[in-house]
Amino acid sequence: MDGGWRAPAQPQRSFTLDDLAAIVYPEIAVIEKHHRATVLRCANLVAHRLGWERAQRPGRPLIYFSRCQLAAPPLFQERWGNSQSADRE
Repeated sequence: MDGGWRAPAQPQRSFTLDDLAAIVYPEIAVIEKHHRATVLRCANLVAHRLGWERAQRPGRPLIYFSRCQLAAPPLFQERWGNSQSADRE
């Protein structure tokens, strides 16, 4: 029995709320607040189940990531803002 379409697993990636909304609602051009709220509730449940973390810094989007990404791959560094100069300021 097919449970419907599923996106391929990507444990090495980090996702913003907008990334997840675009995956969940591919046919919608403008993601609205109620779409984000629905994705946020679901993302929190899935992140908890998978052992993923969520983090947000002021002025940066909320991101979901696997704990194995704490080694900071380039995309995660860019989204989280882990530059040496930013940490010193």
